[in-house]
Amino acid sequence: MRVLAGICVLALVALAGCGDGGLRPDAAPGPGDEGSVLFESGTPLGTGLVVPAGAVATTQPMPMPGRVSPRAVSSWSVDLVLSDAVEAFNDLAQQGSDLGFELHLDYPSSLCIADSRSMDGGTAPWPVPGSEGVPRALNCSVSGVRAGDDVTEQLLIHVNQTFGDDPAATGSVTAQELTSETVQEMTSEFGGQLTVGPVVAPTPVEPLPESYPQPPPPPAPPAIEAGDPLISQRFPSGGAEPPRLVDGSRPVIPPESDYGQGGFRAVLDITGEPDEVMAGYVEQQREWAAEFGGPPAVEEFELLGRRIVRSTASVDGVVLVGVMVVGLDDEPTRMVYEMNGN
Repeated sequence: MRVLAGICVLALVALAGCGDGGLRPDAAPGPGDEGSVLFESGTPLGTGLVVPAGAVATTQPMPMPGRVSPRAVSSWSVDLVLSDAVEAFNDLAQQGSDLGFELHLDYPSSLCIADSRSMDGGTAPWPVPGSEGVPRALNCSVSGVRAGDDVTEQLLIHVNQTFGDDPAATGSVTAQELTSETVQEMTSEFGGQLTVGPVVAPTPVEPLPESYPQPPPPPAPPAIEAGDPLISQRFPSGGAEPPRLVDGSRPVIPPESDYGQGGFRAVLDITGEPDEVMAGYVEQQREWAAEFGGPPAVEEFELLGRRIVRSTASVDGVVLVGVMVVGLDDEPTRMVYEMNGN
C-alpha cells in the first residue's frame, strides 16, 4: 500500500527530534511493570501534524477504513483523549491551515454545535450556567483539503465533549489520500466540491467558560489478565464467548462496548512478541467465525514507516478486525481490536 505523499519522511524526521512531545506512562501500570504509555502533545503524527495541545493520543497513526472513503489510496487516523476539546480543536485547525489545507465547515454554518445550537466560531457566546444552562454535549468539526499534482490529501478533524455528572472529551484526526480521478468523482457527487461545507478561515473557537465541568484525565485501564473477558457481553453472531485478552497484551484505556449494536473497541498495548500476540487474536477471530463465516483474512503493509498487520473476519455482516502497528525503536506496539455490529 502506498503511504500519503511525503508523510513518511515528515514523520521520521520529526520523531528524531520531537521537542516537548513524547510518551508518558498512563495512570495504571500493571503488577511489576512500568505501565503502558500515551502519546503527549507535540508528538508527530503524519502530514506534518502533531498531537495537539489539550490532548494525548492512544496509538500511533493507524489505518481505519470505516472513517474514510473506500476509494482512498491510503489513510490513517488517531484517536485522542482530551483535557480541553476547544483547545485541541483550535490547535488542530490552525495546524491544518498552516500546512496548506483549505478548511471547510462540516456543519451548515458553524465550526461547533452545542446540543442543537450553532456556535459560530469566536462570535457566539457559550450558554452561561444559571441562564441557558450548560449544554449536554459539544461537537466541533472541520475538514481540510490540500491539492497536489497527482493526489489530493483530505484532513478530517473532530472533537466531542460531554458535560454533566460524567464529563468526558474525545476526538480524532484522520487523513486520506485521493487520486485526481477520485476527487473528480467525489466533487461531482457533492455538487462541485470535495467537502460539503463552505471554505472557512481557522477562526479560533472561544474557550469554554471556567464554570463548565472539566473532563477527567485519561481513564485507567481495567486490571485484567490474559484469558479474562475484554467486555462483559458475548460476541454477537458467531461464537457465544466474549472477546478475551490474549497473553502479551493489556488495555491502554477501558474497552468500549455498544450494547445496542453488539460492537466493542479495545486499544491494546502489546508487551509480548508482536507476531505471537497477533496470532492469538487471529485464532480468536477464527474460532468466532468458524461456524458461520470464513477464516480471517490477514494482510501486512507499511504506513508512515511502520509495519501494520491487519486481520479481518466477518459473520452475517458483523466484522471483527484487529489492526496492529509495530512501533519504531522506542515506541510501543499498539493494537486496535474492534467489532462493528449490524
